[in-house]
Amino acid sequence: MLGHAKPLMYFAPGEHIGGLGAAAGTRSRQVIGWPPSLLGACFSNSGKRLKTLVAITMLLASGPAAAGVVQTFDARLEGDVTFADGRLDVAGKAAPWNTIIYALPQTSARTLSAAGAVRLAGGEVWRAEILTLSNKRLAVRSALLGAREIDLGLVSQLDFAAPRAASSAPADDAQDPAAGTLYREKGEPVPGTLLWVDETRLALDSPLGVLTLPREGLVRYKFPGRARAAAAGGSDRVGLIDGSVISGAAKPVAGGVEIEHPILGTMKFDAGLIQYVRRGDARVADLVAGVPASMTTSGVFEKAAAAKPILVSYQGGAKTEKMQHLAAERLEPKTVVRYELRQEAGRKVRLTGRASPIEGGRGDAVLRISAGGKTLFEQTIAPGAAAVPLAVDLPEAKELVLEVDFGPRIAFPCGVLLEDPLLISG
Repeated sequence: MLGHAKPLMYFAPGEHIGGLGAAAGTRSRQVIGWPPSLLGACFSNSGKRLKTLVAITMLLASGPAAAGVVQTFDARLEGDVTFADGRLDVAGKAAPWNTIIYALPQTSARTLSAAGAVRLAGGEVWRAEILTLSNKRLAVRSALLGAREIDLGLVSQLDFAAPRAASSAPADDAQDPAAGTLYREKGEPVPGTLLWVDETRLALDSPLGVLTLPREGLVRYKFPGRARAAAAGGSDRVGLIDGSVISGAAKPVAGGVEIEHPILGTMKFDAGLIQYVRRGDARVADLVAGVPASMTTSGVFEKAAAAKPILVSYQGGAKTEKMQHLAAERLEPKTVVRYELRQEAGRKVRLTGRASPIEGGRGDAVLRISAGGKTLFEQTIAPGAAAVPLAVDLPEAKELVLEVDFGPRIAFPCGVLLEDPLLISG
């Protein structure tokens, strides 16, 4: 449906599953809820973690609630979202699980703060404290997932701390380095092979020899040649309030979501812990996750030049009325984005999503959508205007073109936020 697909930060459960977590052949079922499993399991045996316990308890205090969003193959539903067996109820209306593309349930819980993270080669993210690395086994502790051991061969990146503005560490989605690289808050990155890690230090086999460095001031270590892979077809993704992303076969149950993970076993997450659920379906292609065939932009008097998309992802925090999407692409005048289409003969394809004015915009912007040489949609998006629903049926064509131009009122800033643009094949 969409050519040149770009993987997101999600783990394909069917790939690289050997040696992760529990011993081979073991299965477990865990219910992740508020006090017992979230707080007790992680902190009851560790009095020295009292300050952390207090901090997490405070973060779970209620914040401003927002209406939930559920996108189905037929419509976008908004309202209070309730998890039930085999379905989601949205403002009292039942949405069967097999009709749902994604869900953003309303939540009044603020996000848990977790600076450390383990990013797996397939894109799954576990927000966790990195404890030790020995004999190529990584030990971590997660507030929501508990204590775990991971085969180091599955890991693409270790986040020791959240990077600061002055850090030398690249963005999470930056290209994998040719060699293993350790990034620090201060100083140049250090290339080398990670040998071991304990609670206060780590060892790196560098061109200068084996270096033993304190963990304080370290940001992350990126492993070489472990680019994130696209999630396997049929893999659902559950985003949690601590920023973790868990993949597997998910289904709604009363009060939350149950997910079958290839290693973690069967886990249930209470609704209050869930930021979003994204279904895995081969009939849906996400433009935000895709790589355009080309993208050019120019100013009022400038020539068109190559550009990169500005992505706005739902990364956590208490959801507000302004955050009503899972991911979005910000397009400013004069930008032209071209996507290669791969349509199966006889199958209809529809572009869905919403077009909204960018936050703080002052000028008008015109969004134009075309395919097969025909303009299929054109509308002016004015500052402060309500989001415009998109439901554009595409003809059989080799290319989809999105264009944003200046509208009648030219002022800066201006632009269009393309919210959750999806190609749905029927």
